[in-house]
Amino acid sequence: DKMAKRILIICSIVLSLAVAVSAGESGISPQTEKEVKNFLDRQVRAFVDRDLEALMAMLAPDASVVMLGNGPDDRWVGPGQIQKAYSGQMAQYISETFKLTWTSIGAKDNIAWFAAQCLIVQTRQPKKQVTFRINWTGVLEKRKAKWLLVQSHFSFPAPEPGR
Repeated sequence: DKMAKRILIICSIVLSLAVAVSAGESGISPQTEKEVKNFLDRQVRAFVDRDLEALMAMLAPDASVVMLGNGPDDRWVGPGQIQKAYSGQMAQYISETFKLTWTSIGAKDNIAWFAAQCLIVQTRQPKKQVTFRINWTGVLEKRKAKWLLVQSHFSFPAPEPGR
């Protein structure tokens, strides 16, 4: 019947508009989300491979780029300080696995942000492994078709009650 078809068409249009509005509100295109996930995968791979050069290539070269850690003095500003921090972190272990267990990504225009929970297993000396979780957040800026880290923060989640 004609009325049922009209209702179906109107419902389809309304649903399509709702999906389009919802996608616009999230602020991230599937392509951008894919690019940011790829960036995070490359960051993780660089840490696992202890590839300082790759990590620095993913960092904005600006004097204002910043990385924060969990401690009261864990603040590194500028590529030089961040490179020293990365080197210091890598000196603490022989090898590691680094797995993103949860990730949230947002973006608007040439800025993207992420929050991730990570599981890390480090071998610190032969036959001594340490397993821990971290929270990791960051802000990326796309420059000349390349995403660069402009702000990053690592922290340890609060222990569960009773532990």
